[in-house]
Amino acid sequence: MADTTVAAAQTSASASRPASTTDSPPVSTADSTPDSGPASTPATQLVAPAGEPSTLFYRFDLDPDFSGAPDVSLRLPPRPLTAQDRIVRAGAHFVRVGTGTDDAPTGERLKIYGINLSFAANFPTAEMAPVVARRLRVLGFNGVRLHHMDTKPGRAATPESILTDRPFPSFNNQAVDRLKTFIAALAQEGIYVDLNLRVGYPFRSLVDDVPELPPSGETAPLHIFYPRMQALQAQYARALIERLGLVRNPVLAMVEINNESSLLYSYERGRLSAALTRPWREALGLRWRAWLKQREPGVSDAYADLQFTAVMAVRGETFATFLRDMDRQYLNELRAVVHTAAGWPVPVTGTQMGYGGQAYVQSHADMDYLDEHFYIDHYDFPGIAWSRTDWHFRNNDVTRTEMQKLAVSHKRRDPTRPWAMSEYNMAYPNQQGAAIMPVVAAMALAGDWDALYFFDYADGKVWNRAADSFTLSGDPAKMALTGQSAELFRAGQTAWIPYDWAFENGKSNDLFALETPFAAGIMGRQDKGKTYYAGPMTLTLDTTARGYATTLINALDQQPLTQSRHLLITHVAGTRGSEPGSQPLRPKALKRVGEFTLLAPDEQGTAGPGGPRDASGPMWLEYAPARLTLKRAPDAVGATVPDAGGNAMPDAAGGKALDAVGRALQDRPVANAQPTAGAHADGTTKGSVAASTVGHGQRWTVYPLATDGKRLRPLAADAVSIRDGALQIMLTTPYGQASPWYEVVATPEVVQ
Repeated sequence: MADTTVAAAQTSASASRPASTTDSPPVSTADSTPDSGPASTPATQLVAPAGEPSTLFYRFDLDPDFSGAPDVSLRLPPRPLTAQDRIVRAGAHFVRVGTGTDDAPTGERLKIYGINLSFAANFPTAEMAPVVARRLRVLGFNGVRLHHMDTKPGRAATPESILTDRPFPSFNNQAVDRLKTFIAALAQEGIYVDLNLRVGYPFRSLVDDVPELPPSGETAPLHIFYPRMQALQAQYARALIERLGLVRNPVLAMVEINNESSLLYSYERGRLSAALTRPWREALGLRWRAWLKQREPGVSDAYADLQFTAVMAVRGETFATFLRDMDRQYLNELRAVVHTAAGWPVPVTGTQMGYGGQAYVQSHADMDYLDEHFYIDHYDFPGIAWSRTDWHFRNNDVTRTEMQKLAVSHKRRDPTRPWAMSEYNMAYPNQQGAAIMPVVAAMALAGDWDALYFFDYADGKVWNRAADSFTLSGDPAKMALTGQSAELFRAGQTAWIPYDWAFENGKSNDLFALETPFAAGIMGRQDKGKTYYAGPMTLTLDTTARGYATTLINALDQQPLTQSRHLLITHVAGTRGSEPGSQPLRPKALKRVGEFTLLAPDEQGTAGPGGPRDASGPMWLEYAPARLTLKRAPDAVGATVPDAGGNAMPDAAGGKALDAVGRALQDRPVANAQPTAGAHADGTTKGSVAASTVGHGQRWTVYPLATDGKRLRPLAADAVSIRDGALQIMLTTPYGQASPWYEVVATPEVVQ
């Protein structure tokens, strides 16, 4: 077994640098010698928000057109969609038709890692359409959910809806042209679309020739049973598919009929009665008559009407069954319309599991796949709904308090049909929000799900450069993790996660550990100074960190993680926008009121109890200094490397070998030696590792990556080492520029 030499590019920085930067000035590595022309590296400026002196941030405005190692399309290369890429359901999964037929497809299985676009974001200009498509491709998305296309009908110069304000469905030709061009650009990048039909169109009695709407404002279920509304929705579906050029177009992957709405859900929530003013009650009563006569042939209209009055008052099982059947009939009729209009049995679903009532699986018995939405710590609005400044949340965590929701959804699904999650998120500025993407991707991989759609990329007339509520665009913490999460779900072969905790019991925990042959991750709250394990990886947060991080490492060369010579580490915690007008510029502060969290009001004066949900740039990432180790396979590392003083270096896990299988998430204190002069806080001696060893060694270089994905100057020599067969990397500013991304490269050593 050959010896291995580990070295980072040398710098002239002092060997007595501190391991923590809490009391240290920014350190520049501008005098480092680059290996392959990395970008220049400014000093990392660590800044605390007002009133949060122990939570430090560094600026990081992630470039939406980044390239380099985080570009997933380098490993999941796209290709334009062809006729063989049309999607059908085959048993429990989606598959490509291939060279077969709709009934006998021959193509491979398709898993969709997607993103939502909402309102005006569905209609980019012809110039922006290919730009946005490329951005989504680079992030690893192969699906776009076209959401809220119908919600804001009007005649705005920049379309926010595919509809005008004329009688439904009247199409906005400019919006149709823009979306058709955008869909073509997506297809060129190998990206499918999920077409949402009914989301938020507000039927209007005078314009659309329907009865006067109830004054309660509760109108959601009326379109399900009222005949004219049903006919208009069928007309809309046919025209939409035709106008967008989706007839037998392989870009159309799936269709959703009715977002977050059903009769049964409204009934179970006690909302149906308020909507059933006289004309609507009479219409539903006629549907009841027909339904009851099928169940009890020969009954009179008068008897059926009496029964309707009785079951409405009793709220019993019979009425619930009737509503379930109304939901099912509505969905089946529109599914047939979509299949006919599209020209093939494109997968269709109805509404989401959480909005379908207790009989969801039965009302969706004829749907091609099932769907769910999953939000953690959604905003509460004490006053006006969707206020920018009057909102709060509880700052919860997916790994601590919310796993039961995901576990329940997973257990309720029908395993004989494909399963999708078409919306999920933890909204900005949740301090743990970045974990949502890798955690859900890992759950989906382990649970054998079929489609994920993050909500959302953008929803306005501009492409965000700062975080805004649910948007991915402008949120550097979530965006930095997106590519690895996409790659995990789309290309992952097997995954180990704490299955009984995540799926069977739905228990909450502080940590989520992930292990696949090509990736590992540790996500959640961590005791500072303790070492946590996920397969061959360990992570130890510095004592100056907040105690939370989301960390992923994956192989970029298609090799097993323990043998890979090219790796990407993503390490993030929280993210914030900037305090408007602050001099010098600093991150926005959080404000806590009892159990709730919100942003502090703008210092220049914002109407409302809190700061806006849409951030002001530039964006900041929370600094979470840490030590990461990765166990190397025996034939990949060679012998133990001595330090500069000739002494064997202690193992990074406190003298205990790492478990290469990693079947249990462990929490062990770090058994550090007492620090001495010239020692790091972890007890190891400072100084550069020996430059060469006998035999065929390797040189390891760790590059922080810039906001555009390009390499900055590498970490200092003493930031990288091999200790008892484990590669150790110090992710702290004394060794180089702070970044959420670190590219790790092994090259053959050049012996001087």
